[in-house]
Amino acid sequence: MEVYILGALVGLILLIVFLHSQNNTLSITKIDVPIKALPNAFEGVNIIHLSDIHGKRFGKNQQSLIEKVNACKPDYILVTGDLIDHRRYNEQWPLFLLQQLRKTAPIYFVTGNHEFTSGKYEQLHPKLIQLGVQVIRNAVVSIKREQGHIHVV
Repeated sequence: MEVYILGALVGLILLIVFLHSQNNTLSITKIDVPIKALPNAFEGVNIIHLSDIHGKRFGKNQQSLIEKVNACKPDYILVTGDLIDHRRYNEQWPLFLLQQLRKTAPIYFVTGNHEFTSGKYEQLHPKLIQLGVQVIRNAVVSIKREQGHIHVV
């Protein structure tokens, strides 16, 4: 009986460590996306995709995440929602992150379910705009580069 309890306890501890690691570790995955009709001006463009920040801090003043993004030398940063967590609403660190990353590259943002279910999206939206973030909501945004353009939907 004691062996089963010890085994269950060790399993629970390993599960907690795994879940914490999965929710708090930063990872970079590089993907080359071949697009047949891509305008020549966009060849070699580097886009960073950030998602599911959930109000977290990544090092002092978001430095861990900022350094990782800057090391990738992005031309554009696309943020696909869940900057905040609806259960623990805290916009301070995500807004600080975007303020810092805005110095690196233009940022385009679409909302996630957490922004809407928090009930506070209407107060977050103008803050994003004030930071210079292009918020895309039921719209198409055209990004121009030299003689070419692409659409972000």
